[in-house]
Amino acid sequence: MDYFFIPGRISSLSLCELFEVCRSKKLPLTFRATGRTVFLATLPDDTDTRSLFDTLGGMIKYGTWRASLSSLDDALSFISEVVKTNAAYSKKRITFGISSYTISQGTRKENPRDLAFSLQRWGIALKKELVADGASVRFVVSQKGEAALSSVIVEKNHLCEEGNSEWVLIRDNDTWHVGTTSGVQEFEDFSNRDWNRPHRDMRVGLLPPKIARIMVNLSGASTGESVLDPFCGLGTILQEAALLGHSHVFGSDLEQKQIDATKENLEWLACQAPSKGKQGLTQFPPARLWREEGVPGPFPFTLKQCDARAISHCFSKNLFAAIITEPTLGPALSGRHQSVSEKEIDALCNLYIESFYSFHEVLMRAGRVVIVFPVWMTGSQQRHIPCVDTLMKKGFTNITIPDSLRHTLSDVTERDSLVISRPDARVARELFVFERM
Repeated sequence: MDYFFIPGRISSLSLCELFEVCRSKKLPLTFRATGRTVFLATLPDDTDTRSLFDTLGGMIKYGTWRASLSSLDDALSFISEVVKTNAAYSKKRITFGISSYTISQGTRKENPRDLAFSLQRWGIALKKELVADGASVRFVVSQKGEAALSSVIVEKNHLCEEGNSEWVLIRDNDTWHVGTTSGVQEFEDFSNRDWNRPHRDMRVGLLPPKIARIMVNLSGASTGESVLDPFCGLGTILQEAALLGHSHVFGSDLEQKQIDATKENLEWLACQAPSKGKQGLTQFPPARLWREEGVPGPFPFTLKQCDARAISHCFSKNLFAAIITEPTLGPALSGRHQSVSEKEIDALCNLYIESFYSFHEVLMRAGRVVIVFPVWMTGSQQRHIPCVDTLMKKGFTNITIPDSLRHTLSDVTERDSLVISRPDARVARELFVFERM
Protein backbone atom coordinates (compact mmCIF):
# COMPACT_ATOMS: atom_id res chain seq x y z
CA MET A 1 0.00 0.00 0.00
CA ASP A 2 1.15 3.53 -0.72
CA TYR A 3 1.67 6.04 2.09
CA PHE A 4 2.96 9.54 2.67
CA PHE A 5 4.95 10.61 5.73
CA ILE A 6 5.45 14.22 6.83
CA PRO A 7 8.78 14.55 8.67
CA GLY A 8 9.83 16.94 11.39
CA ARG A 9 12.22 19.83 10.93
CA ILE A 10 15.32 17.64 10.36
CA SER A 11 13.96 15.59 7.47
CA SER A 12 17.14 13.54 6.90
CA LEU A 13 17.06 12.40 10.52
CA SER A 14 13.39 11.43 10.20
CA LEU A 15 14.12 9.47 7.03
CA CYS A 16 16.98 7.54 8.67
CA GLU A 17 14.73 6.71 11.62
CA LEU A 18 11.90 5.39 9.43
CA PHE A 19 14.38 3.32 7.43
CA GLU A 20 15.97 1.81 10.56
CA VAL A 21 12.66 1.01 12.28
CA CYS A 22 11.38 -0.78 9.18
CA ARG A 23 14.68 -2.63 8.85
CA SER A 24 14.54 -3.72 12.50
CA LYS A 25 10.93 -4.88 12.12
CA LYS A 26 11.79 -6.64 8.84
CA LEU A 27 9.21 -4.53 7.02
CA PRO A 28 9.89 -4.16 3.28
CA LEU A 29 9.97 -0.40 2.68
CA THR A 30 10.30 1.23 -0.71
CA PHE A 31 10.73 4.98 -1.01
CA ARG A 32 8.93 6.21 -4.12
CA ALA A 33 9.96 9.85 -3.74
CA THR A 34 11.50 11.98 -1.01
CA GLY A 35 11.61 15.71 -0.39
CA ARG A 36 12.40 17.95 2.54
CA THR A 37 8.76 18.11 3.64
CA VAL A 38 7.25 14.79 2.54
CA PHE A 39 8.17 11.17 1.77
CA LEU A 40 6.19 8.80 -0.45
CA ALA A 41 6.68 5.13 0.43
CA THR A 42 5.21 1.69 -0.13
CA LEU A 43 4.71 -0.84 2.66
CA PRO A 44 3.09 -4.30 2.66
CA ASP A 45 -0.71 -4.23 2.72
CA ASP A 46 -0.88 -5.98 6.11
CA THR A 47 1.41 -3.44 7.85
CA ASP A 48 0.10 -2.01 11.13
CA THR A 49 0.97 1.49 10.00
CA ARG A 50 -0.53 3.19 13.05
CA SER A 51 1.70 1.16 15.34
CA LEU A 52 4.70 1.87 13.13
CA PHE A 53 3.96 5.60 13.14
CA ASP A 54 3.50 5.69 16.93
CA THR A 55 6.99 4.24 17.27
CA LEU A 56 8.58 7.20 15.48
CA GLY A 57 9.84 10.42 17.01
CA GLY A 58 10.60 12.21 13.75
CA MET A 59 7.30 12.06 11.85
CA ILE A 60 4.44 14.49 12.48
CA LYS A 61 1.80 13.08 10.07
CA TYR A 62 1.16 10.05 7.91
CA GLY A 63 -1.59 8.91 5.60
CA THR A 64 -2.60 6.94 2.54
CA TRP A 65 -1.70 8.04 -0.96
CA ARG A 66 -4.89 7.56 -2.98
CA ALA A 67 -4.36 8.93 -6.49
CA SER A 68 -1.81 10.55 -8.81
CA LEU A 69 -3.15 13.10 -11.28
CA SER A 70 -1.69 15.29 -13.99
CA SER A 71 -2.96 18.70 -12.86
CA LEU A 72 -4.05 20.61 -9.79
CA ASP A 73 -7.56 21.01 -11.25
CA ASP A 74 -7.86 17.24 -11.66
CA ALA A 75 -6.67 16.69 -8.10
CA LEU A 76 -9.19 19.17 -6.67
CA SER A 77 -11.99 17.64 -8.76
CA PHE A 78 -11.08 14.21 -7.34
CA ILE A 79 -11.23 15.56 -3.78
CA SER A 80 -14.51 17.41 -4.43
CA GLU A 81 -16.26 14.27 -5.61
CA VAL A 82 -15.19 12.27 -2.55
CA VAL A 83 -16.16 15.06 -0.11
CA LYS A 84 -19.56 15.42 -1.80
CA THR A 85 -20.15 11.68 -1.53
CA ASN A 86 -19.18 11.66 2.15
CA ALA A 87 -21.48 14.60 2.84
CA ALA A 88 -24.39 12.94 1.04
CA TYR A 89 -24.17 9.77 3.12
CA SER A 90 -23.20 11.28 6.46
CA LYS A 91 -25.86 11.70 9.15
CA LYS A 92 -23.71 14.21 11.03
CA ARG A 93 -21.68 17.26 10.20
CA ILE A 94 -18.47 16.52 8.34
CA THR A 95 -15.26 18.52 8.69
CA PHE A 96 -12.54 18.69 6.08
CA GLY A 97 -9.30 20.60 5.48
CA ILE A 98 -6.55 20.62 2.89
CA SER A 99 -2.74 20.84 2.98
CA SER A 100 -0.13 20.95 0.24
CA TYR A 101 3.49 19.80 0.19
CA THR A 102 6.14 19.76 -2.51
CA ILE A 103 8.68 17.13 -3.49
CA SER A 104 9.78 19.04 -6.57
CA GLN A 105 8.35 21.91 -8.58
CA GLY A 106 7.01 21.46 -12.09
CA THR A 107 7.38 23.70 -15.08
CA ARG A 108 4.85 26.10 -13.57
CA LYS A 109 6.11 27.31 -10.21
CA GLU A 110 3.46 28.67 -7.85
CA ASN A 111 4.27 30.82 -4.87
CA PRO A 112 3.44 28.61 -1.82
CA ARG A 113 1.40 31.40 -0.21
CA ASP A 114 -0.55 31.98 -3.43
CA LEU A 115 -1.28 28.25 -3.63
CA ALA A 116 -2.41 28.24 0.01
CA PHE A 117 -4.90 31.06 -0.60
CA SER A 118 -6.09 29.37 -3.79
CA LEU A 119 -6.78 26.15 -1.88
CA GLN A 120 -8.61 28.08 0.83
CA ARG A 121 -10.84 29.75 -1.77
CA TRP A 122 -11.54 26.33 -3.30
CA GLY A 123 -12.45 24.85 0.10
CA ILE A 124 -14.74 27.73 1.01
CA ALA A 125 -16.50 27.48 -2.36
CA LEU A 126 -16.97 23.71 -1.94
CA LYS A 127 -18.37 24.22 1.56
CA LYS A 128 -20.89 26.79 0.28
CA GLU A 129 -21.99 24.43 -2.49
CA LEU A 130 -22.53 21.59 -0.02
CA VAL A 131 -24.39 23.79 2.46
CA ALA A 132 -26.67 24.99 -0.36
CA ASP A 133 -27.51 21.32 -1.00
CA GLY A 134 -28.51 20.89 2.65
CA ALA A 135 -25.34 19.27 4.03
CA SER A 136 -23.78 20.17 7.36
CA VAL A 137 -20.13 20.94 6.57
CA ARG A 138 -17.19 22.69 8.20
CA PHE A 139 -14.00 23.67 6.35
CA VAL A 140 -10.80 24.10 8.39
CA VAL A 141 -8.15 26.58 7.28
CA SER A 142 -4.75 27.57 8.60
CA GLN A 143 -4.98 30.79 10.58
CA LYS A 144 -1.59 31.92 9.26
CA GLY A 145 -2.29 31.37 5.59
CA GLU A 146 0.19 28.49 5.45
CA ALA A 147 0.11 25.79 2.81
CA ALA A 148 -0.19 22.96 5.35
CA LEU A 149 -2.33 22.48 8.42
CA SER A 150 -0.30 21.81 11.55
CA SER A 151 -0.67 18.54 13.42
CA VAL A 152 -2.26 20.54 16.25
CA ILE A 153 -4.99 21.88 13.92
CA VAL A 154 -5.59 18.40 12.50
CA GLU A 155 -5.89 16.88 15.98
CA LYS A 156 -7.97 19.63 17.58
CA ASN A 157 -10.45 19.59 14.66
CA HIS A 158 -10.71 15.77 14.66
CA LEU A 159 -9.80 15.56 10.97
CA CYS A 160 -8.58 11.96 11.31
CA GLU A 161 -11.88 10.72 12.76
CA GLU A 162 -14.38 8.76 10.70
CA GLY A 163 -16.29 10.96 8.27
CA ASN A 164 -13.81 13.84 8.54
CA SER A 165 -10.67 14.31 6.48
CA GLU A 166 -7.50 16.26 5.93
CA TRP A 167 -6.76 16.08 2.22
CA VAL A 168 -3.09 16.25 1.29
CA LEU A 169 -1.79 17.41 -2.09
CA ILE A 170 1.80 16.44 -2.90
CA ARG A 171 3.43 18.01 -5.92
CA ASP A 172 6.11 16.01 -7.70
CA ASN A 173 7.10 17.90 -10.85
CA ASP A 174 3.92 17.94 -12.99
CA THR A 175 2.17 15.19 -11.02
CA TRP A 176 -0.17 15.86 -8.11
CA HIS A 177 -0.46 13.02 -5.60
CA VAL A 178 -3.61 13.04 -3.48
CA GLY A 179 -3.89 11.48 -0.04
CA THR A 180 -5.74 11.65 3.27
CA THR A 181 -4.12 11.91 6.68
CA SER A 182 -4.51 8.85 8.91
CA GLY A 183 -2.83 10.15 12.06
CA VAL A 184 -0.65 12.81 13.64
CA GLN A 185 2.09 12.63 16.24
CA GLU A 186 1.03 12.57 19.89
CA PHE A 187 2.48 16.03 20.46
CA GLU A 188 0.75 16.48 23.82
CA ASP A 189 2.37 13.31 25.18
CA PHE A 190 5.84 14.44 24.07
CA SER A 191 5.25 17.89 25.56
CA ASN A 192 4.01 16.40 28.83
CA ARG A 193 7.13 14.24 29.18
CA ASP A 194 9.31 17.24 28.43
CA TRP A 195 7.74 19.96 30.59
CA ASN A 196 5.74 18.29 33.37
CA ARG A 197 8.09 15.69 34.81
CA PRO A 198 9.43 16.34 38.32
CA HIS A 199 12.98 17.26 37.26
CA ARG A 200 13.86 19.54 34.35
CA ASP A 201 17.16 21.41 34.66
CA MET A 202 18.12 24.01 32.05
CA ARG A 203 21.72 23.96 33.27
CA VAL A 204 22.08 20.26 32.52
CA GLY A 205 20.88 20.70 28.95
CA LEU A 206 17.58 19.46 27.68
CA LEU A 207 17.48 16.66 25.15
CA PRO A 208 14.00 16.84 23.57
CA PRO A 209 12.02 13.60 24.00
CA LYS A 210 11.45 13.44 20.22
CA ILE A 211 15.22 13.41 19.58
CA ALA A 212 15.69 10.85 22.35
CA ARG A 213 13.02 8.67 20.72
CA ILE A 214 14.78 8.91 17.35
CA MET A 215 18.11 7.97 18.95
CA VAL A 216 16.61 4.87 20.57
CA ASN A 217 15.13 3.82 17.24
CA LEU A 218 18.45 4.35 15.43
CA SER A 219 20.10 1.92 17.85
CA GLY A 220 18.40 -0.98 16.10
CA ALA A 221 18.16 -2.83 19.44
CA SER A 222 15.25 -5.21 19.85
CA THR A 223 12.95 -4.84 22.87
CA GLY A 224 14.42 -7.99 24.42
CA GLU A 225 17.98 -6.66 24.37
CA SER A 226 19.68 -4.51 27.01
CA VAL A 227 20.40 -0.84 26.33
CA LEU A 228 22.40 1.67 28.37
CA ASP A 229 22.61 5.45 28.77
CA PRO A 230 25.91 6.11 30.59
CA PHE A 231 25.23 9.87 30.85
CA CYS A 232 21.59 9.45 31.85
CA GLY A 233 21.17 12.98 33.28
CA LEU A 234 17.42 13.34 33.83
CA GLY A 235 16.50 10.04 32.17
CA THR A 236 15.04 11.32 28.90
CA ILE A 237 16.54 8.54 26.76
CA LEU A 238 15.55 5.92 29.33
CA GLN A 239 11.93 7.07 29.37
CA GLU A 240 11.67 6.83 25.58
CA ALA A 241 13.33 3.40 25.57
CA ALA A 242 10.82 2.23 28.17
CA LEU A 243 7.86 3.57 26.19
CA LEU A 244 9.12 1.73 23.12
CA GLY A 245 8.90 -1.49 25.11
CA HIS A 246 12.56 -2.14 25.94
CA SER A 247 12.44 -4.49 28.90
CA HIS A 248 16.08 -4.17 29.95
CA VAL A 249 17.00 -0.50 30.37
CA PHE A 250 20.09 0.62 32.29
CA GLY A 251 21.26 4.09 33.22
CA SER A 252 24.31 5.53 34.94
CA ASP A 253 25.74 8.94 35.69
CA LEU A 254 28.73 10.36 37.50
CA GLU A 255 26.54 12.35 39.91
CA GLN A 256 24.19 10.73 42.40
CA LYS A 257 21.79 13.68 42.16
CA GLN A 258 21.26 12.85 38.49
CA ILE A 259 20.53 9.24 39.37
CA ASP A 260 17.98 10.43 41.93
CA ALA A 261 16.41 12.78 39.39
CA THR A 262 16.19 9.99 36.82
CA LYS A 263 14.57 7.71 39.39
CA GLU A 264 11.88 10.27 40.22
CA ASN A 265 11.25 11.06 36.54
CA LEU A 266 10.82 7.37 35.72
CA GLU A 267 8.51 6.84 38.68
CA TRP A 268 6.46 9.80 37.50
CA LEU A 269 6.37 8.38 33.98
CA ALA A 270 4.99 5.07 35.23
CA CYS A 271 1.96 6.87 36.63
CA GLN A 272 1.11 8.74 33.42
CA ALA A 273 -1.96 7.49 31.62
CA PRO A 274 -1.29 7.02 27.90
CA SER A 275 -3.39 9.15 25.58
CA LYS A 276 -6.13 7.33 23.66
CA GLY A 277 -5.04 4.00 25.12
CA LYS A 278 -1.66 4.14 23.40
CA GLN A 279 1.83 3.94 24.85
CA GLY A 280 2.34 4.17 28.58
CA LEU A 281 3.92 2.44 31.55
CA THR A 282 0.89 2.14 33.79
CA GLN A 283 1.53 -1.62 34.08
CA PHE A 284 4.58 -0.82 36.22
CA PRO A 285 3.74 0.68 39.64
CA PRO A 286 6.36 3.20 40.82
CA ALA A 287 7.66 0.83 43.47
CA ARG A 288 8.68 -1.63 40.76
CA LEU A 289 10.60 0.83 38.65
CA TRP A 290 13.58 1.19 40.92
CA ARG A 291 16.13 -1.50 41.61
CA GLU A 292 19.26 -0.98 43.65
CA GLU A 293 22.19 -3.32 43.37
CA GLY A 294 21.54 -6.56 45.24
CA VAL A 295 17.75 -6.28 45.32
CA PRO A 296 16.25 -9.28 43.50
CA GLY A 297 13.34 -9.17 41.10
CA PRO A 298 12.69 -8.78 37.37
CA PHE A 299 12.41 -5.01 37.38
CA PRO A 300 12.64 -3.00 34.17
CA PHE A 301 15.30 -0.43 35.23
CA THR A 302 18.73 -0.53 36.79
CA LEU A 303 20.42 2.76 37.72
CA LYS A 304 23.99 3.11 38.99
CA GLN A 305 26.29 5.95 39.94
CA CYS A 306 29.26 5.37 37.65
CA ASP A 307 31.85 7.28 35.64
CA ALA A 308 31.27 6.68 31.92
CA ARG A 309 35.01 6.13 31.55
CA ALA A 310 34.72 3.18 33.94
CA ILE A 311 31.53 1.60 32.62
CA SER A 312 33.32 -1.72 32.17
CA HIS A 313 33.86 -1.79 35.96
CA CYS A 314 30.17 -1.18 36.65
CA PHE A 315 28.51 -3.51 34.14
CA SER A 316 29.28 -6.93 32.70
CA LYS A 317 31.21 -7.32 29.48
CA ASN A 318 29.23 -7.74 26.26
CA LEU A 319 26.00 -6.96 28.11
CA PHE A 320 24.47 -4.25 25.92
CA ALA A 321 23.10 -4.32 22.40
CA ALA A 322 23.26 -0.53 22.30
CA ILE A 323 24.56 2.51 24.15
CA ILE A 324 22.35 5.54 23.51
CA THR A 325 23.48 8.79 25.07
CA GLU A 326 24.02 12.51 25.04
CA PRO A 327 27.25 13.04 26.96
CA THR A 328 28.49 16.27 28.48
CA LEU A 329 28.56 18.79 25.61
CA GLY A 330 30.93 21.23 27.23
CA PRO A 331 30.38 24.93 27.89
CA ALA A 332 27.28 26.68 26.65
CA LEU A 333 28.01 29.78 24.61
CA SER A 334 26.50 32.93 26.07
CA GLY A 335 27.15 36.63 26.38
CA ARG A 336 30.03 35.99 28.78
CA HIS A 337 31.31 32.85 27.07
CA GLN A 338 31.54 33.68 23.35
CA SER A 339 33.81 30.85 22.22
CA VAL A 340 35.13 27.49 23.33
CA SER A 341 38.84 27.15 24.13
CA GLU A 342 41.25 24.52 22.88
CA LYS A 343 41.68 23.37 26.47
CA GLU A 344 37.93 22.79 26.82
CA ILE A 345 37.79 20.90 23.53
CA ASP A 346 40.76 18.73 24.53
CA ALA A 347 39.04 17.89 27.83
CA LEU A 348 35.89 16.81 26.01
CA CYS A 349 37.85 14.71 23.53
CA ASN A 350 39.67 12.96 26.36
CA LEU A 351 36.33 12.21 28.03
CA TYR A 352 34.83 10.81 24.84
CA ILE A 353 37.89 8.72 23.92
CA GLU A 354 38.21 7.19 27.39
CA SER A 355 34.46 6.50 27.48
CA PHE A 356 34.60 4.71 24.13
CA TYR A 357 37.29 2.40 25.52
CA SER A 358 34.77 1.28 28.16
CA PHE A 359 31.89 1.23 25.67
CA HIS A 360 33.79 -1.30 23.59
CA GLU A 361 34.06 -3.62 26.61
CA VAL A 362 30.39 -3.67 27.57
CA LEU A 363 28.88 -3.74 24.06
CA MET A 364 28.00 -6.94 22.25
CA ARG A 365 29.75 -7.59 18.96
CA ALA A 366 28.05 -5.39 16.32
CA GLY A 367 26.45 -3.41 19.15
CA ARG A 368 25.80 0.25 18.42
CA VAL A 369 26.59 3.57 20.03
CA VAL A 370 24.09 6.31 19.19
CA ILE A 371 25.61 9.54 20.45
CA VAL A 372 25.55 13.30 19.92
CA PHE A 373 28.58 15.57 20.09
CA PRO A 374 28.55 19.37 20.37
CA VAL A 375 28.80 21.72 17.42
CA TRP A 376 29.58 25.31 18.38
CA MET A 377 27.85 27.82 16.10
CA THR A 378 29.63 31.14 15.63
CA GLY A 379 27.99 33.16 12.90
CA SER A 380 27.97 31.02 9.76
CA GLN A 381 30.83 28.84 11.04
CA GLN A 382 30.48 25.46 12.73
CA ARG A 383 33.19 24.09 15.00
CA HIS A 384 33.10 20.31 15.46
CA ILE A 385 34.76 17.96 17.91
CA PRO A 386 38.04 16.94 16.19
CA CYS A 387 38.49 13.48 17.74
CA VAL A 388 35.96 11.41 15.76
CA ASP A 389 38.73 9.74 13.75
CA THR A 390 40.37 8.67 17.00
CA LEU A 391 37.12 7.10 18.17
CA MET A 392 36.96 5.15 14.92
CA LYS A 393 40.34 3.64 15.76
CA LYS A 394 39.01 2.26 19.05
CA GLY A 395 37.13 -0.58 17.37
CA PHE A 396 34.14 1.26 15.89
CA THR A 397 32.87 2.10 12.44
CA ASN A 398 30.57 4.95 11.44
CA ILE A 399 27.21 3.64 10.12
CA THR A 400 25.16 6.84 10.58
CA ILE A 401 24.20 7.09 6.92
CA PRO A 402 22.72 3.89 5.40
CA ASP A 403 24.25 3.15 2.01
CA SER A 404 20.84 2.88 0.37
CA LEU A 405 19.96 6.42 1.50
CA ARG A 406 23.30 8.07 0.82
CA HIS A 407 22.18 9.69 -2.43
CA THR A 408 18.74 10.55 -1.05
CA LEU A 409 19.56 12.42 2.14
CA SER A 410 20.21 16.12 2.32
CA ASP A 411 22.27 17.90 4.97
CA VAL A 412 24.76 15.08 5.53
CA THR A 413 28.09 16.46 6.78
CA GLU A 414 31.49 15.61 5.36
CA ARG A 415 31.97 13.43 8.45
CA ASP A 416 28.91 11.32 7.54
CA SER A 417 26.88 12.73 10.42
CA LEU A 418 23.68 14.71 10.86
CA VAL A 419 23.56 18.07 12.64
CA ILE A 420 20.50 18.87 14.75
CA SER A 421 20.13 22.58 15.38
CA ARG A 422 17.76 25.49 15.61
CA PRO A 423 18.26 28.77 13.74
CA ASP A 424 19.16 30.69 16.91
CA ALA A 425 21.17 27.93 18.61
CA ARG A 426 24.71 28.61 19.80
CA VAL A 427 25.45 24.93 20.41
CA ALA A 428 24.02 22.28 18.09
CA ARG A 429 24.08 18.49 18.24
CA GLU A 430 26.00 16.30 15.80
CA LEU A 431 24.54 12.81 15.71
CA PHE A 432 26.54 9.66 14.96
CA VAL A 433 25.73 5.98 14.95
CA PHE A 434 28.80 3.80 15.52
CA GLU A 435 28.96 0.01 15.36
CA ARG A 436 31.36 -2.09 17.41
CA MET A 437 33.65 -4.14 15.20
